[in-house]
Amino acid sequence: MGGYMRYNWIIYSIIFFVSVSYAAMSEAREPNLVLYLNGPDKSSYNLTITLSKIDIRRGDGIWLPMFKRSVTTNSVEMTDNQILLGEFTLPPGMYNGVRIFFSAAKWIREDKTIDLVYPEDGAEFNYAFRIKDDDIIPIFINWDVEKCISSRIYLGECFSFEGKIPYFKSIAAYVTNEGSNNVSVIDKSRNKVISVIPAMASPKGIVVNKEGTRGFIVNSGADTISALDLDREKVLHTFNLELGSEASAIAITPDSSKIYVCNSATDRVSVINTTTFQILTNIPVGSKPIHLASDPKGKKVYVANYLSSDVAIIDTITNTVVGLINVEPRPIKIKVDEDGDKVYVISEATGNISVIATSTNKVIMTWQMRGRPLDLISAKGNKFFIAKTSNILSVYDHRLNIDTLTSGTGKYPWDIAMDDDIGRLYVVNRDSNSVDVFDKLTLRRIKTIQVGKTPWQMVIVK
Repeated sequence: MGGYMRYNWIIYSIIFFVSVSYAAMSEAREPNLVLYLNGPDKSSYNLTITLSKIDIRRGDGIWLPMFKRSVTTNSVEMTDNQILLGEFTLPPGMYNGVRIFFSAAKWIREDKTIDLVYPEDGAEFNYAFRIKDDDIIPIFINWDVEKCISSRIYLGECFSFEGKIPYFKSIAAYVTNEGSNNVSVIDKSRNKVISVIPAMASPKGIVVNKEGTRGFIVNSGADTISALDLDREKVLHTFNLELGSEASAIAITPDSSKIYVCNSATDRVSVINTTTFQILTNIPVGSKPIHLASDPKGKKVYVANYLSSDVAIIDTITNTVVGLINVEPRPIKIKVDEDGDKVYVISEATGNISVIATSTNKVIMTWQMRGRPLDLISAKGNKFFIAKTSNILSVYDHRLNIDTLTSGTGKYPWDIAMDDDIGRLYVVNRDSNSVDVFDKLTLRRIKTIQVGKTPWQMVIVK
């Protein structure tokens, strides 16, 4: 009896050790598997299914639970849409299967609702992939609704699987996800995530060189910059900033020769050569530099200093501060217009926008805003697109001091990007983990794209 109990104790100890070890490994490692559900391109069926669980099969045949929550989706609503099911952590190695469980499946046909029979033990699919130490594997579950109805009673096997989807750089956009420590790659032609690139802790600011071959990411939580090879979707090189710099914002000169990075905790801006990845100098600016922008000619960089409530002007030839301009208290964003004539500075304290003339380096007007702005971008002429804390995107006419158009966004629309070639606006919603796509002329929301956790900034390859 004692031997039997000792045997059981040993077995339970091994099981407990393996379970705790796997749990600890999952918590210690960064997410390296991302699951998306892609809806059909078109569908003649109105089908609603509820996913309750997804397991992944290891190379040795052991099933590992990845996803356990109720997600209900409809084929009509999912047409040409995408759902992020979750980000997960797996030990490195080979995997060869996916098992999907359902808790409901309903088919609406001619105003009648038919409850379909689904496999209670889940539907198994063979799909092989490898998890590596330094990579993120996206799996896109493609829903072919036309194959779902089997014998008009059963839920058929209507899912297929694919990994990273090839794309042309000319239709790519990149979104840093601070909470997920990765970068979502978006295909602008389909408004869908097609790949995920690993980053370091708390990636925030991102820029891309003029050739579209290199990206540079500020890893705020690691005090580093990552240089991305955009052709291979790999981190090419990582180099250090000042220790404890709390960097967030980055700007690149028009010739792509240098990047400038705000180090908020050290009150300096780092200047980095984009070819050698060497820090050329660290420039003292004002108190807590939080955002910056390069002028279109590449001669000046303008830095918003949050605590000293001013804008430092950096000469990019000498890399020295050549001017300091007082603005509204607590500036959080700064933009330069495409002609380089004016600089726009958003104040967190007042919700107003200071307008600086670059010819005189003086504030020439202050826009008294209705609602607190978070970001702005020129809409040409005297109009601007402005994202506000009230979850609103507006077209603001500064001469009339009114919003001529408005549209709702996701929660906390922190960043705006624009693609003039296709007439699209993109709004990054930090608290909704999403990017809204708008028609530039009408502000009609075309699509909402689910990205990683707490996205920070989007950059478009031109």
